[in-house]
Amino acid sequence: MSSGKLQCRPDRSRENAADDRAELAPRKAPGRALEVTSAWLSELRRVIDLDPRSVDVPSAVWTTRLLSAYLERVTGHHTGIETVRVHLHRLGYVCKRPTWSLKRKSTEQAGWVKNA
Repeated sequence: MSSGKLQCRPDRSRENAADDRAELAPRKAPGRALEVTSAWLSELRRVIDLDPRSVDVPSAVWTTRLLSAYLERVTGHHTGIETVRVHLHRLGYVCKRPTWSLKRKSTEQAGWVKNA
């Protein structure tokens, strides 16, 4: 039977989980290693901040597919788009969809409310 008193103890579940994770040996990620040449990586670093049109790629923005094709053409080393994405992430870049804005077009229209 219950005596009506609560027994309270500090929550140690998070501490125990952290201890359990610390005891695990570091493991290698499954699958093949992402192998790229130093020339490939240095070319990726060089072109990522350039306009694609400046290196004869007919696009306004880089995509992982365009980068992969460009890097294969320049370095001769074929990689998939996921390898490009992973290396961009390691370099501090995030792959996102470009956003488009029609603000300039709307402000040029004669009937736009904020032109008055």
